[in-house]
Amino acid sequence: MTTSTDQEQRQRLDELGRSIAERVNAMLPQPPRFRYFTGSKNGHTYSWTVEPADEGKYWAQEFKPDGKGYHREVRRMGFKLRRQAKARALAWYQAGQPKPKVAREQARDDRNAADEFAETEEALS
Repeated sequence: MTTSTDQEQRQRLDELGRSIAERVNAMLPQPPRFRYFTGSKNGHTYSWTVEPADEGKYWAQEFKPDGKGYHREVRRMGFKLRRQAKARALAWYQAGQPKPKVAREQARDDRNAADEFAETEEALS
């Protein structure tokens, strides 16, 4: 049988345990929130922090997939302002995108493909 004093002691211990857990979690470093660009040609992900992290800096980072389901950090730069970190991540992202073809180059590629198709048709006939 439990008495009311036993229940009160358990409640106090539970409250004390929660209080200690909250204080410990407040002392532990938390990772900063971040945003990212993904879907580049090379498979890399480009991110920037939206709140100051180490040394009060905002960070721009580039990660590449390692083939095992993880990402490895390729490069990282710290900035005083968040918009600078975002601009750098965007520049890295845009540099990793494929260059758009000019209409003339596209037309030439289409003609070459049509010529190759015609040659294979003649060879098969």
